[in-house]
Amino acid sequence: MRMDPEVLNESLLAHTGRKLGLREATEGYAQDIRATAEELAVALAEVDVADDGGRISVRLVVQPELTVGWTPTVGWYLDTEDGNRAYRVTREADSAGVVPAPDTVAAWLSVLAAGDRSGHAESPEELSADDPALLELLATHGAGHPSSGP
Repeated sequence: MRMDPEVLNESLLAHTGRKLGLREATEGYAQDIRATAEELAVALAEVDVADDGGRISVRLVVQPELTVGWTPTVGWYLDTEDGNRAYRVTREADSAGVVPAPDTVAAWLSVLAAGDRSGHAESPEELSADDPALLELLATHGAGHPSSGP
């Protein structure tokens, strides 16, 4: 069963003292990814955030046929030509793998732009809406603050 973005939104609002919801956090994360990608000379044709904040969609200028996306519960993925999905992280990924720093995402987008389509076939275990590490990463990246990790 997929986590409802509304449930995650409520958890994030509670975690941030009602200062940051899922839509705002996802928008901030997407903006940081776009800016970091530009710094790495990765041209993005499009970066869209779903109305509920539950998904980011990215299109690369040099590979516009690729569908790259992110959800806060299973992380970044690439829809492949054969109709399957390749995930950036493994099934055992933790919240840091699912919500990586913008520079990590931009570097991965650079690899995709260069033509590499490798990934993991099995989706990461879905995180729960009350996972404290997930909520903290969403709040940190969504508010435009650098993570404290390496």
